[in-house]
Amino acid sequence: MNYFFLTSNGAIDSEIQVPKYRNDGTQRKDIKLFSANIKEGEWLISEVTCKADKNFFFVDSKNHESQAIYFLATRAEIQAHIHKSKNILINYNNFTDTTPDYRASLRVKNQYGAVSSYQSDYPFNMVERKGTLTSSVHSLSNTKAKSNYIIIRNIFCEPIVEPYPGYLVDKKLKKVVKEFNLHTNSSNFVYIENELINEDLYIVANGYLGIPIYLSVGINNELSFEHTHPPHENINGARKFQLVSKAKNEILKIIS
Repeated sequence: MNYFFLTSNGAIDSEIQVPKYRNDGTQRKDIKLFSANIKEGEWLISEVTCKADKNFFFVDSKNHESQAIYFLATRAEIQAHIHKSKNILINYNNFTDTTPDYRASLRVKNQYGAVSSYQSDYPFNMVERKGTLTSSVHSLSNTKAKSNYIIIRNIFCEPIVEPYPGYLVDKKLKKVVKEFNLHTNSSNFVYIENELINEDLYIVANGYLGIPIYLSVGINNELSFEHTHPPHENINGARKFQLVSKAKNEILKIIS
């Protein structure tokens, strides 16, 4: 099961486009789009009223809660877990568990009319886990842009919004160059000063997992929006997990 999300910070609005069909063409006529919001320490599950056609649901941050999470399920599946779902996120079905991966589209737009899009999928197997996120800043940032941001989206199974630490780390200098707070079950915007960006700069989130999405704003307010793949997907060979773990531990020693 996948969750989908919006993101918004006042200067950026967004829209998700969620397919009603699997990528093998399978479609369930009883599938609906639901949202999960945190209200008074509990998950509030609601069926979403939004624009839709025969193939897609359309949800935008101007008319819907940008910190909510969205997912596909049937009314019967929701009703079957109605009491348990207040305290923890539920894996309702396997409709979006596909190979290759099922995708929804997340589009961002600014006040100047510039747009860019990428995917907003957040797999259920991540929401039950804590851990540490590390991601190279240099690979997707643009020092020629007017500004660079990393949006770290966390979804955790419990209905909590609490702070956890984030860092920009220069691996070569073995130094933390910036510290900031992130929050669980939120889309966190982190501004990256251009003068800090180099091939040894990493962003580290310590305590919870998340998906880092890179947003660059050009000199003429153009937008570029994309995210990295997990480090082990960029390495071949039987030792790829060992190599990633070694590199990650070197970075974590700097923040400890």
